[in-house]
Amino acid sequence: MEQLSKQRWFNNNNIDNSNLPLDTSILLYPTYTFTNNTNFITRLRLNICAPGNENSRKNKIILSLCRQYLKEQSTVTRDRLNGFLSRSIPNSRIILDSLDSDQNVKDTQFLETDPRGFLSTTIQNNYIPQQLRITLDTPSSFPKIITTTYDTHYIKPNGIGIISDIDDTIKHTGVTGDKKSMFKNVFVTKWEDWIIDGIPQWYNSLSKTFNVDFFYVSNSPLQLFPILQDYIRKTLPNGPIFLKQYAGSLFASIMNTSTSNRKLDTIEQILQDFPQKQFLLIGDSGEKDFETYIDIALRYPEQIKAIYIQCCKDSISDGSYNDSNVLNELNDIIRKQYIKPFNILTSSATMPPVPTRPAVPRKPTTLNLTDLQRESIRVSRERRIPPPMPPPLPRRPATTPSAIRSGTSTDVYVVPSTQNDYNTYDDYFDKKADSWKSRLAIGLRQLNNLPNFNIDIKFFMDPHICLMDSTNLIRNCTNNK
Repeated sequence: MEQLSKQRWFNNNNIDNSNLPLDTSILLYPTYTFTNNTNFITRLRLNICAPGNENSRKNKIILSLCRQYLKEQSTVTRDRLNGFLSRSIPNSRIILDSLDSDQNVKDTQFLETDPRGFLSTTIQNNYIPQQLRITLDTPSSFPKIITTTYDTHYIKPNGIGIISDIDDTIKHTGVTGDKKSMFKNVFVTKWEDWIIDGIPQWYNSLSKTFNVDFFYVSNSPLQLFPILQDYIRKTLPNGPIFLKQYAGSLFASIMNTSTSNRKLDTIEQILQDFPQKQFLLIGDSGEKDFETYIDIALRYPEQIKAIYIQCCKDSISDGSYNDSNVLNELNDIIRKQYIKPFNILTSSATMPPVPTRPAVPRKPTTLNLTDLQRESIRVSRERRIPPPMPPPLPRRPATTPSAIRSGTSTDVYVVPSTQNDYNTYDDYFDKKADSWKSRLAIGLRQLNNLPNFNIDIKFFMDPHICLMDSTNLIRNCTNNK
């Protein structure tokens, strides 16, 4: 193999590889193979990297900040930090071999990574490649061959697929909590404690019963790929994982996941690769998953069958004790407001006749008044005694600022009627709940404007309820084909 590989290496005498570390490795991010009815296309993503120097300025800062955030550290922490401490090898040339089931080379391509050591490309074949072998192009004097092989994942073009978020949807992360707890969940907590009750049973049941295909999409940084891949393999159905490449620091890539809507392009690419497949979108209330999924449903209404949003703690109400009530209110809003729009193109021949209103009798008028009559009316109006003035309102008891600051005042502040709509608001105002009701109403109005749609929407805290709903939904989709 070594002789065969070196015969096909580039003539890279103009490339300086003298500083290429011996411990350079190829980190793969496996995706899937699909068909466009003409060829089979495989999406390839990889990074050429090497372990970083802990004494470098960047890594010293990372380790120092981790010691401040994470008082407790272990071998688990160091393993999960490796991706952030490593350094990429820029502009690396690689040899890509497509292999059949007998390990025979069917096709060879020569590719190059970008200045950050990453490569994202597609490979087209007239057959389904069973494996891909990636070999780093090194000078003939290099003492070893750096190569790796992985099995491709062909996904059928039709059927049902699930696009699932990761953080706080299939694993505990704590995006809505304090940053210290979130960092601890990512870098210290054991993977067994990441499991959310009911999620593995739900996903694995759909995979085994209906052969559902799974796609995992997250705003988490790409450096966490090996850890998340290992977690999913141990607990959930296998499927491609799509994470984000951040240009910022470790803390920026972790903390900004809840505020950035970076999953839209990836989800849209999946839908375009599988136009005949129908999808269930599963996310959580801690990020912008609801708005992202509504946007996707508006663009691809025929492919989206359901949107499930898991209500994580402290994300839908100002107090977790009120989560259940807010959850029920959100689902009630869906039942009341999520209806098919009225068809304005309905023919007038089929429209029911509009009942005519009876004519309003005209107000009688006084005609042919004499001058004496007009003068009598004028005098009577002038002599009319005006109504008495209403009594003045009672003065509001004064409360001094010092009493308010000291807490000695017994007066209760009441919102004026101009701000409280004449006491129609509750005494307790839940800001998060009100925000979610507004977000939900906006999304429903957008969906109601679609000419044809059949998309289920549900907020949940118990995945077992969604297991029954999704099972019936998928069974109906299968029977209607």
